[in-house]
Amino acid sequence: MTFIRQSRVRPGPARRDRAGSAAGGDEMTEQRVRSGTRRRLAVWSAAAFTALATAVAGFPGQAHADGPSCSLAVEKGVEWRGGFNIPLRVVNTGTVPLNGWRVTWTFTGDQKLHAITSSRWSQTGRQVTAGNAFWNGNLAPGAQTGQLAANGSSSVPFGPLLDLTCTPL
Repeated sequence: MTFIRQSRVRPGPARRDRAGSAAGGDEMTEQRVRSGTRRRLAVWSAAAFTALATAVAGFPGQAHADGPSCSLAVEKGVEWRGGFNIPLRVVNTGTVPLNGWRVTWTFTGDQKLHAITSSRWSQTGRQVTAGNAFWNGNLAPGAQTGQLAANGSSSVPFGPLLDLTCTPL
């Protein structure tokens, strides 16, 4: 609901236009009041709309869900003829503690895992899934796991990990 305040128009002094003829002060003052009222109404309407939109959608730049989230940090690994070791860490990037996590990625070549320390893991083709062990699933906001080491074999030089995801549980 919008309330419009009505104002009284008072006659103003006669004004002269560029040609020198007198213009009615009443018309000019009334027009200024109307345009000023319209301007104020537009500003108030825009402010009300912005406040309503912000209340519904949240502040700009604010995460819509202040819940659990995580990421997988991949550190520079070691590679040797026929094998590799990749240090990994799961980081709680959310605002609440994690009660567990699962990470997935895709290898770019023929890499085969032998182990991922401190996790339960599986590999199907190039797709790898790893979940927390019973002792490292609980992470406070901003905390990270100890190093998880992915060890395996490969006949080609190691490439980047693709489709990295971390899912809080």
